[in-house]
Amino acid sequence: MNYLKLSLLFLALSLPFLASADPWDCMSKTEAEALKTYLEKNPFMLDYCDCCDDVAREYDNKKVKGYLVEIKSLEIVPCSWDAERYSVQVTEHKVWSSGYVERGTFEPDAKVDLADFPGAEGPWPVAANYAYTLQKGKAVTLYKVNGMTDEKTDCRAPYSFPAPKAIKMGCWKKRKYRRFYKKRRK
Repeated sequence: MNYLKLSLLFLALSLPFLASADPWDCMSKTEAEALKTYLEKNPFMLDYCDCCDDVAREYDNKKVKGYLVEIKSLEIVPCSWDAERYSVQVTEHKVWSSGYVERGTFEPDAKVDLADFPGAEGPWPVAANYAYTLQKGKAVTLYKVNGMTDEKTDCRAPYSFPAPKAIKMGCWKKRKYRRFYKKRRK
């Protein structure tokens, strides 16, 4: 048996699993407090796993949805997989829109589909590398805003938030998002 071919086959079969990214949902107490404070002041985020989408498109020819979420309530809890670290957990939220990221732009769907949304079952930890906020008109990962790391990924991250007019919701309901969007476009 050719062990080189066997090793290459094993490596090829393992790549999709090795290529997936881990969520950065555990952090120091100081980082968790800073992230919580930031999200309380900037309650809208785009929840979207850019690396998951890259892997899904490449191996399954499918797309991963993103969600425009308004954070209403947060708490700091012990990390689920590291007792010495902490997570910022969303305890109450509202999903404003779901959609796909195409060429860096979040494109909302006509209806909100919560089938794959992490918060559909209840409270969920914020993954700082899969959650984006709006700063100076661009989508920025929360870990960059929070100063956690300068690490870069090669994944297809969104660079813009949906304009308020793209959100399919009554005019009076969009006022809060419109104010958030306008304030952070500069």
